[in-house]
Amino acid sequence: MPNNFTSQLTDTFDNPFDDINANIIEPQKILSLWCTPFNTGVLKDMDEKKFRTQKLPIILQGSRGSGKTTILKYFSYPVLKERANERNGQSLLSVIKSERSIGFYFRCDDSFVNTFKSIFENQSPDKWLSFFEHYLELSFCKQIISVLMDLNEVQNICIKSFEYKFIQNIIKEVNIAPISSATTIQDIFNFILTELRYIDTYKNESIFSNVIFTPSALLKLYSLSDVLINNISIFVAELNKTIYLILIDEFENLTEELQQFFNTAIKFSKQSISLRIGRRSEGIVTKATINQTEYLREKHDYFLVEINKGQKFEDQKKYFTEIAFKRLCISSKLCHSDGILGLLGDKEDLDEECREICRGRQEHLKQILSEKNSISSNAELKDQIINIIKNPNNPIAETINALWVIRSKDDVLISAQNAKEAMLAFFNKTAHPNVKKYINDYENKYRYSITVLLSSIYKRKKLYYGFNTIAHLADGNPRTFINICRTIISDALFYEKNRFFETKSISKESQNRAISEFSMSEFENVCSIIKYGNKIRNLILNVGNVFAEFHKDKKVRYPETNQFVFNKLELSDDLRNIINTSESWSMIIKREKTQRVSASIDRKGDIYYINRAFSPIFNISYRIRGGVNVRFSSDEITRMMVSLSTERKLSQQDKLESSTKNDIQLSLFNQEDRPNE
Repeated sequence: MPNNFTSQLTDTFDNPFDDINANIIEPQKILSLWCTPFNTGVLKDMDEKKFRTQKLPIILQGSRGSGKTTILKYFSYPVLKERANERNGQSLLSVIKSERSIGFYFRCDDSFVNTFKSIFENQSPDKWLSFFEHYLELSFCKQIISVLMDLNEVQNICIKSFEYKFIQNIIKEVNIAPISSATTIQDIFNFILTELRYIDTYKNESIFSNVIFTPSALLKLYSLSDVLINNISIFVAELNKTIYLILIDEFENLTEELQQFFNTAIKFSKQSISLRIGRRSEGIVTKATINQTEYLREKHDYFLVEINKGQKFEDQKKYFTEIAFKRLCISSKLCHSDGILGLLGDKEDLDEECREICRGRQEHLKQILSEKNSISSNAELKDQIINIIKNPNNPIAETINALWVIRSKDDVLISAQNAKEAMLAFFNKTAHPNVKKYINDYENKYRYSITVLLSSIYKRKKLYYGFNTIAHLADGNPRTFINICRTIISDALFYEKNRFFETKSISKESQNRAISEFSMSEFENVCSIIKYGNKIRNLILNVGNVFAEFHKDKKVRYPETNQFVFNKLELSDDLRNIINTSESWSMIIKREKTQRVSASIDRKGDIYYINRAFSPIFNISYRIRGGVNVRFSSDEITRMMVSLSTERKLSQQDKLESSTKNDIQLSLFNQEDRPNE
């Protein structure tokens, strides 16, 4: 019998953010969803033409979900064919000629690499590397010949017009016995297919028996492919300036021996063949080659292109807006002029959120004022001050007033009156000696911190909603952004479907619920699959709880504290490996540049923060501020990895900075502060 749930399912709706994994998205959809990262701040000092035609190999480096796979696949041959299909009047051959490159995508997923190594585990490293090289060359040659066959099929070229001379040249230039009797390109293609099938058969049989690997010929990288390419350029004039790109994805999954193999290929590349390698981070790869005396040198052997390096937040938002626009346009129900901003809203309304939290209550004022000894035990004085500073319609303003009172060395009633007058001058746009300070406190410094504090006092969770918030949580990562949007729409479809389709917008409650669900789910899922997952989980939970303690500080001495420092060199090798793993999976992130360790310390060091997407777990700020960064010793890092034992850092910070005035501490933010909302 149908119920509400099953009836909802009958009205099918495809979430436009469902396709998140570029590994399984078909070429046509990769093209339709493509948002160029070139010249947008995502990829600096690199344009699309240079990435496509540069002969020097390029290493594309970025975090998990940063878009490496999408970029590499965009330059692959299947997507190039889709571009040709969309260009009416242009043939496939003319598109290849104009783009001057053809890319062939290879993904080094864990299962493939581990399987390949395991079936040859009884062989010496040199042998199993030569078997891998053989497989790669066969795969590359298969794709090269497939291009020729495609061009022949669509009648852009006529293979028969040059096939005899082409085959004769190949036979002369390569010493591969099975090819010596070939008379057609199809014969060479059949040889390649037979060898690839043999490898698959051997892979399956080797699991159950000790069969010996005996291919009919053992190919070296470029031994056949380079000859094929050179002869294609001779007989197909339109392709004589074409660069053939080997697109290697997930390079970090390769064993050290295979990384050295590819590094050697990078260092000694061919005239018409170049590599584009996608990898995560420098810390998990080697620059060594097979020759122990040769190492890769950046800008000499390859260009390094880092995704999102130095990208400004406003550029991130523009890029995410375009990503969302492309996806929303797929859906007739969601494609409207306001795009993602119309769907989610732009920014949080912290004033309204605080009004909903407090509901005219004064408990927050009482607790904050009680932080000053001269007020805490005098209920009558406390009430007098509250009557002066209160502003029920604006909890943020009245909380700032309370903070001014407990920090002032003047008489508390005089301080309360001064705070009130500065507040009124701010709202009424009149003159007052302290109005500039009040404007800064209200509009920039404390708005977010006060919202989190009020949430904790009234046992509420800070709400996370709006496009601006999601852009902060994604922190430049397209997959995270798409995932959050997908989760939000799924939540709205379940909890507020009618409202969703009627208004083309999603409530902040639904957004917050979905974001919180995504945050915890992503955290737990990653911790469950990565190496050292339990230790990394403990570390992040402990560090996050330290930040949560700072956010609950009723004196708001260190607003939005969410960065930490430690000396990586002091850690043992095992602990450094754990930190490297957490960085490679973007569980913790190191700031790009070394910065001053903390507001009161004139020394530079590496600054780290927890992945912004995990902020809702701890009810903390997602913004990058400056000021105080929590310092952890190597012993504390060790303890936090072993068990859930949160270090008490707030009281230590007080002692450490007791000689520095609060108002000075709170103003020492670096120049990389982002706008409050």
